[in-house]
Amino acid sequence: MMGLIMTILLFDQKLIPLLEDVNNGGVIRKYFSQKSLRENGHELILVNSFNDLYLKYKCIFDKSNIFWLHYPANKKVIILALFLSLIQRTKIILTIHDSPIEQRLGVSSKRYHLHKKYLLKLTELILLLRSSDLIFATPELIKYFKISNQRLFVMPPGIGEEEIQLIKDELENKIVLSSKKKALYFGSMMRSGAIERLKDVFTTIPDWELILVGPLEGSTHSSKDYQDNIMYLGQKSHKEILFLFQEVDVILIPYPQNDYMNISMPIKLGYAFSSCKPIISTPLRGIKEYSSIVKLEQNIFYLDNFFDYNELVSSLDKVTSILIDKEYTLSQMGNMIWEQRLAKIIKIAISSECVKDEINDHNFILV
Repeated sequence: MMGLIMTILLFDQKLIPLLEDVNNGGVIRKYFSQKSLRENGHELILVNSFNDLYLKYKCIFDKSNIFWLHYPANKKVIILALFLSLIQRTKIILTIHDSPIEQRLGVSSKRYHLHKKYLLKLTELILLLRSSDLIFATPELIKYFKISNQRLFVMPPGIGEEEIQLIKDELENKIVLSSKKKALYFGSMMRSGAIERLKDVFTTIPDWELILVGPLEGSTHSSKDYQDNIMYLGQKSHKEILFLFQEVDVILIPYPQNDYMNISMPIKLGYAFSSCKPIISTPLRGIKEYSSIVKLEQNIFYLDNFFDYNELVSSLDKVTSILIDKEYTLSQMGNMIWEQRLAKIIKIAISSECVKDEINDHNFILV
């Protein structure tokens, strides 16, 4: 049953109407947020330029509108959201994917110049002051932001209804690319140094292939390039990745171990667990917490050093002997459907209903 129908001013660079339009992990939450808002009957109005204020004047300046922004975001989009929020005295529903300052340091070990860092901090402070509801990607991400009296949600990575059905349909249709076992690297492709080291190890493991997907920074490899047990498939659509899962034997998530990455729950986790394939990951606290939330601790194995030949070979042998209970795994991941969880957030945030009984001991609602 449809509840209160509202007009949502979506401050973003573009609308994402189709799953086929998702070509990187950074837009998955945006896609499902927009999809869930539409499915719940709400009207979406994209605002991404000051020209929109003129062209969509009658719609935009209705004080009953709801404002929605994903952060980090384009500077112009943030200015627009804050400008309209201040003049209309309307609070923002803010989805926080990452702390850009901490993410830059954690992923690439690079720091912003002081003036850029303080500008980002000031921007975040004003955004928080103008927000009524905050949706965080992981519980410990909250500590990097100055929270006052906003309503807090935590929505860990998930999977879509259509996506989990695609995986169910493909489970019995595994395509064999070669006689060797295959490991899919499912981490950031912007860590060129780490990727080169991982490639060096796999070239010495005769029974395995390493499959790389995505835009490889500084690489001379072309799509479908193959050399010394390394297969680089190039950029793939989100849907193609789902099919690729059924062609591999194990999924590797070798994120670096540092303070910020330790608390992260990468968007890839929902898809990695839903693949019903064994996972090898660095022992990050956020990943361990996620496996506990979905109750699939038995599907993942932890490895401190992915670049040590003996440790990696031993881990590959261990995980490929694991029998994944596919029915149980998909049943558990069925609790992490994006659309269902976002529908709950939308209902609470838009109606401003009282949900004190759902707030946990850490003062947020886990969905």
